[in-house]
Amino acid sequence: MRALILGSLLAGSLGLPAWAVAPSLDALVRSSSVPYEGTMVINGRTIVKVVHGPGDRKRQEIVSPMRMKGDLIVDNGKTLWHFSPRTQNVDLSPTRQWGDRVADRLRLLTQNYKMKVLGREKVAGRSAHIVELQSTHANRGSQRLWLDQDHAVPLRIERRSAHGHLLERTEFSEIAFPAAVSSEHFRLELPDNVAVTTSVRLLASGRTLEELNGQLPFPVELPSYLPRGYELLDLHLFEAKGVKSLHWRLSDGLTTLSLFMTGKAHQPELRSAREIDLAPKQKAHLLEHPGRTTLCWTDDRLCYAMVGELTEDELIKIARSTVLND
Repeated sequence: MRALILGSLLAGSLGLPAWAVAPSLDALVRSSSVPYEGTMVINGRTIVKVVHGPGDRKRQEIVSPMRMKGDLIVDNGKTLWHFSPRTQNVDLSPTRQWGDRVADRLRLLTQNYKMKVLGREKVAGRSAHIVELQSTHANRGSQRLWLDQDHAVPLRIERRSAHGHLLERTEFSEIAFPAAVSSEHFRLELPDNVAVTTSVRLLASGRTLEELNGQLPFPVELPSYLPRGYELLDLHLFEAKGVKSLHWRLSDGLTTLSLFMTGKAHQPELRSAREIDLAPKQKAHLLEHPGRTTLCWTDDRLCYAMVGELTEDELIKIARSTVLND
């Protein structure tokens, strides 16, 4: 009781309400279970109405741009639904959430990032702590977050490159925190004439190749080099448009690195990519976008496509470790 009273007095002396949530990595991770409803603006152009429920379930309805107006994306923690009113089609794919692995994310964030509190500011009419997450590893990007003072939900997020350049900005123009969000928000009521397709069908999942060995349609040897701070999250075998691929997913708690592997016959066309030397007599192709880089290459068996926020040198090291494995 004494500790509680002292905590309340301290909060009052700092000008903070007694119910405020102190900014921390733990509070940030646990905010994924906080229900809210609001309107989000991405890079000042895309406007999305968002409903968030327990377990990181999300419902997103696009307001603008006009070419996507009315698109509805619902992730119920198991399946992601994307409904387009223009095509009257709903497409199903596996969830993109962390699910119940809150402890894993917190551990990785704690190992790989330092949080610095910069001050306070109002966002969407609410008081927020401004914090910065800086990687403990060299040549990595950072994120600046405005965490709601009462719930630690990020009200604004700015992703920056290792050189400090702004890559992406997402913020709420309005947000409310109801006591609960109805589960009905995460069920799609669709017209009778809607076509249902499955562009990505999940066939198997695991944490090791051994768990998937009996189901892999091609021989696989994973990269022997892992970037510092990254840890294997999972392996997914999926099928898209009749083509089977393996997704190797790593994370450092904040960013994700993905490597997709499929049969050599399915090499993508990369007309605008930059050609680089991967190994003697072997080329790779690099595509750079703000905030992420795609590196593609092939060997005698497989076609690889890697997407991540790492530097070009780091991605090439990973790619070369697959070549050396041969």
